[in-house]
Amino acid sequence: MNPFDPNGMGGMFGNMASMMQQMKAQAAATEVTGQAGNGAVIVTANGDLEIVRIDIKPAALDDADLLGDLLQVATNEALRKAKGVMEQQMSGLLGGLPPGLLGM
Repeated sequence: MNPFDPNGMGGMFGNMASMMQQMKAQAAATEVTGQAGNGAVIVTANGDLEIVRIDIKPAALDDADLLGDLLQVATNEALRKAKGVMEQQMSGLLGGLPPGLLGM
């Protein structure tokens, strides 16, 4: 008797795909922020690695070069956090497989 049932594999992968879609949707709905210049620039990103909002305090507008640097720092921080949220939520589904294995 062979316990391996290839006919049941489709159902297993179908459920996994459905669970992954749910997890991605949940991560996409999660927002994180990155800040720079003691809150002079705040960038909000979601789990889809999209920037959804940028808040700039008026004092940060006085120096264009500094503003560019603050935007870069805050954006990178927000995107790192968003990526971390996505990886954390997917790690439960993947059961410890490395996120890069499935192209994430």
